[in-house]
Amino acid sequence: MRIIDFFDKGATRYPDNIAFVDAAGHCSYRKASVQTHWIASALHGKQFGRGAHIGILAPTSNEAFLALLGVFRAGAIWLPINPRKSVAITSELLNRLDCELLLFHSIYEEQAKKIISRSPSLRLALCIDTKNEFGESLTEWMRDADYHFPQAEPSPDDISSVFLTVGTTGPAQRVVMTHRNIAAVFANYYARFNYYDNTRHLFVAPMTHSAVVRGCLHFARGGTNVIMSTVDPGGILQAIQEHRITHLFIPTTLLTMMLIHPDINLYDYSSLQHFLIGAAPTPLEKLKEATEVFGPVVTEYDG
Repeated sequence: MRIIDFFDKGATRYPDNIAFVDAAGHCSYRKASVQTHWIASALHGKQFGRGAHIGILAPTSNEAFLALLGVFRAGAIWLPINPRKSVAITSELLNRLDCELLLFHSIYEEQAKKIISRSPSLRLALCIDTKNEFGESLTEWMRDADYHFPQAEPSPDDISSVFLTVGTTGPAQRVVMTHRNIAAVFANYYARFNYYDNTRHLFVAPMTHSAVVRGCLHFARGGTNVIMSTVDPGGILQAIQEHRITHLFIPTTLLTMMLIHPDINLYDYSSLQHFLIGAAPTPLEKLKEATEVFGPVVTEYDG
């Protein structure tokens, strides 16, 4: 199974559940499904379908998730683009990976312009949220596409995405993820943790992080991804109470910032079921403190 297949299960069983919530609004599974079919149909019809290499340069948002799911539905390969990387590094990466299409958000328009000028492999660049001065918006580009995409049966060994390692001890390396890899990750999480109807996952990581997969774990049971566009320790604490968050993943450094935040004792964390911590070593004392503060949750150290 692919990520989009898990999403489709949620859209079939829980069409009116909210799939995504960000600062701009919310999107139901029904609405998201229509949008991803439309995107996939346009991609396939204009030769950016199965096997095409598509980069996404966007903040974590509803729009970015919908674009990503459209790419997955079309059978294309997702290339996450980290906006913190220099234009030179990003362009070199996209050229090495033969990126054909760049989907970008308008807040990164200037960066996108520079990337386009240095990336001869790119055939097209589209803004996912609005029209811009050097090309069509994604919506305009899709206007003649069908609203339903009849996906052929894919191979589990098709590539879904290519991530880059951090490269702190040497040059960054490419990590190729197939649909079989993703399905194995999902199976391991489902076997160990409790994913049930109407979970509420707080999505804190950037779109370029492999934690995107953790957000997708909630699709099959109609869970909601509450998306934070900026990393704010106090905002995370408030969001847990406000949105009755059940599942959360954060890196160790962010956990430390949350534990020393002056508002740590102001909010109700009783909705939390699973609190995953990773990306760096975590002192045992911090894990104990987190368990005391956030209640009887399953606190898993991953890293």
